[in-house]
Amino acid sequence: MSDSDFRDVFNLLVSTTDEYTHLLPLLESILPRLSRTDALLDVGAGPGLFSAPLSTHFDHIGIVEPDPVYCLEAVQKILPMGKLVTAYNGVWEAARFREQQFDLIICAHVLYFVAPETWDAFIQKMVRHLAPGGRMAIALVAKGDDASEVIRRTLGIEVPGSHPFSAAAIECLQAHNDAFEVRSFEAGITAETADKLLEVLALFPIMRYDKGSTKEQRLAMIEAHFKGDGHYRMPYTVDVLIVEAPGDT
Repeated sequence: MSDSDFRDVFNLLVSTTDEYTHLLPLLESILPRLSRTDALLDVGAGPGLFSAPLSTHFDHIGIVEPDPVYCLEAVQKILPMGKLVTAYNGVWEAARFREQQFDLIICAHVLYFVAPETWDAFIQKMVRHLAPGGRMAIALVAKGDDASEVIRRTLGIEVPGSHPFSAAAIECLQAHNDAFEVRSFEAGITAETADKLLEVLALFPIMRYDKGSTKEQRLAMIEAHFKGDGHYRMPYTVDVLIVEAPGDT
């Protein structure tokens, strides 16, 4: 999928999901628990859906975003607020923030696009950039999500262990004895047609492992399981892993 095609599908996802009405308030609820609010880092910031509204609480905003259009869009939303912005147009693995530490790090639905064997290193790099008293929020679809299970069974999809779900990130955190809690909520994607839902489904994590189903099979699955009264709706469960900075009590 080209950058342009990805933006088209992602923009469609943003317009059809109600997830952000849940996730942004959850992120805001973390702020009173921070020792300071000097710096925010958004890993995989997209067009600044979270970093822009949250930037009002911070002095320095770090942006990491591989897509150049989205990276620029996020920066342009934040700069008029008079904030210091450090933007890296590339992947997190290659980003260099030296010894910079952040009071809040956000990583929302990014790990699906990272090789499973590198999740541990990806997460621990973020942990190392947490300031004392800081928090990191990793948002991922829950492994026990009902919609994912329906899709997996219906299309015969095989997934590698706990990937690409929150359970795999939990395993990484547990391996390092990182302190964290999990907060969950249900969201949903609502589309007027099966074809529109199918477009958005391209970004749903389990579909990255769909190697054999046809468009007709996917549409039949949507018709059978996600058709509502005059619309199509696919509910899904999001886990937000809230990680404490090392040494916090």
